[in-house]
Amino acid sequence: MSYFRLAFGGGGNGDGHRLGTVRRLAEDYLSSRKIDFKFTTDSDDYVSPAAGVAKTVLATVFMLADTLPRSGRIEVEINAAAGWLATVSAIGSGAAIEDAGIASLLGTASSSSLTTNTVIGAMIRESATQFALTPETHAETDLVTVTLRPAGQLGDTLHPKHAELGCLDRAVERR
Repeated sequence: MSYFRLAFGGGGNGDGHRLGTVRRLAEDYLSSRKIDFKFTTDSDDYVSPAAGVAKTVLATVFMLADTLPRSGRIEVEINAAAGWLATVSAIGSGAAIEDAGIASLLGTASSSSLTTNTVIGAMIRESATQFALTPETHAETDLVTVTLRPAGQLGDTLHPKHAELGCLDRAVERR
């Protein structure tokens, strides 16, 4: 229950959540789904990331776990030196994200088009915006990555579908 309170509730809105808590909650949640987990950071477990980073990372872990049809692995990398840049990847046979999921993460999906499969992406987008993070996606065969970039940082992980979905201009404008 703590996982969901932090990822989707008001409990994740503060900045007092240590990296060790993020690691433990994600590890416990993913082990219940039989998904392997790897967590790396350039900081130690007792450091609290910037406000909203823990919430947004855990919500992204939840979303990407559903992109793995047959177990696989979730990898989280949090880089404090880069302003709390966070990367969450789903790696495994058949890992894929639908265009609607990408659109919900990027904020280009209309609220009427959201489904139970895409609403989490919209929630991640709202949280990221609230905490000055910009989500970017990258997908290829058996890999889906969401990068949560601190606002103002340039990125190179834009998903090839961005232009097709009308998102590339918006992503560039934010930079």
